[in-house]
Amino acid sequence: MNVFHMYLLPFTYGIVFFIFFHSIALNYFYSSLKRNFKIAYSVTTALIFISSTFNFVSFFLNEEYYIQILDLLLISVVFSMFLLMSVAFNKKYVLPNVIVVSCFLATLIFSVLGLYLIPFFDNVTFSKVIYFLLAFSVFLVFYDLVLGVIKKDQNYINSDVYFGWKQTIVGLFVLFFLFVLKFVYYGFSYNFYGLSFLVIMLSVFYSRANYKFFLKSKLLEENEKFMTLYRTVVDDIIIGKKVIDKLLPNKKTVKGLEFDAYFKPVLLVGGDFFDIIPLSETKFVSYVTDVSGHGVSAGIIVSMMKALISKEVLEKYSDLNFVVKNLNADFNNLVRDTGRYATLFMVFIDKTKKKFSYVSCGHTECIYWSSKVNQFFLLSSTAPVLGLFNRIDVYSSDVDFDENDFLILLSDGVFSITGKDGNSISYDSFINVLSKYISTNISPSELYINVYQEIGNFIEFGQVVDDITIVFIKL
Repeated sequence: MNVFHMYLLPFTYGIVFFIFFHSIALNYFYSSLKRNFKIAYSVTTALIFISSTFNFVSFFLNEEYYIQILDLLLISVVFSMFLLMSVAFNKKYVLPNVIVVSCFLATLIFSVLGLYLIPFFDNVTFSKVIYFLLAFSVFLVFYDLVLGVIKKDQNYINSDVYFGWKQTIVGLFVLFFLFVLKFVYYGFSYNFYGLSFLVIMLSVFYSRANYKFFLKSKLLEENEKFMTLYRTVVDDIIIGKKVIDKLLPNKKTVKGLEFDAYFKPVLLVGGDFFDIIPLSETKFVSYVTDVSGHGVSAGIIVSMMKALISKEVLEKYSDLNFVVKNLNADFNNLVRDTGRYATLFMVFIDKTKKKFSYVSCGHTECIYWSSKVNQFFLLSSTAPVLGLFNRIDVYSSDVDFDENDFLILLSDGVFSITGKDGNSISYDSFINVLSKYISTNISPSELYINVYQEIGNFIEFGQVVDDITIVFIKL
């Protein structure tokens, strides 16, 4: 025996050995596949490994009478492969299986009874007939598979267990070629069995490994869909932010009332919103609202809220109680069954009478600074949250102010920020910051800058979990 033949069998067995234990590991990762397929695959690979091991051991024992056992093992492996394909492609290879089973029984009978020695039907002739039938059965399965692929049979193209038809076709073709060679050039060789077991193992293994490539392809496909959707959503959110920003009041367009504001949604689009609506040169309605939730949905509700408030204030304004009652009814109709609600602080400012009236619907306490007594006052809630009840009782409070007093409208996001040290902003600490800079001579913009410098570290480097709105209005 030449060197090539001596090293070919250990090489083929080594590959079968590696693939077998690799396939055992894959059973853990492919746990989602159908149970009957996993059983068929495990039995097939185990049978191939046992048969290849027997062939490898027989090679070193050099007992050629093991040929009968090897024939039986090879026929069993072919039959197991057909059964695996039946499960994978949901097909019934009746004739090929009948032929293979017949070959197995015939080989078994002839081996047991020793009929290889019959003069008129010698061992070579019998083996040639067996391998001719095996080659024919492989060809039948190969032909059915190729024909099914050409006709785009979904059982082959899209196997339920993602068994690869391409790898199976290649494996069947090579196996058919080996059996034909065995029929034409009959001769005993351990390498023939080694190659046959290797071809079947590679065919089975890589056909199943198609699941891995399928998942990778599917993952890339789904990832591309996700990225497309993500870009679409992000574009929509950016557009939504631009729309919300344009809805905010502009200092240049609101004349007769000085103000500045810090506005930062926790996401690009949030549930906070504020506005200042001029009714005349000396009368204004200002409000800050906080819709539950964040993101695009909250932004949509905020836009609807602005439209409702503008409608109530500009078209029907008579007093705050009337406006807020109508607003609650309209808002409740829009958000019914969504679980959404909103808090609202709305103030009517009359600079001629030097008086403001406010309604707070479950909103966080806003702050009024009186220059006359140099004192801060918290403006508490006077009505229920919007969107929870069809009808609500609304009460307004009136406050007389002096010129150059300040009104600071807030959202609760200001007091939900946690700094690096774990501390958060409280009303006392926020008012302490205000008291450092607030005066009758300071402008809202200057006050905003000074206050922001004090609490900026909290906002920029702290843990922000809610939208933040601070509106500085000089009365």
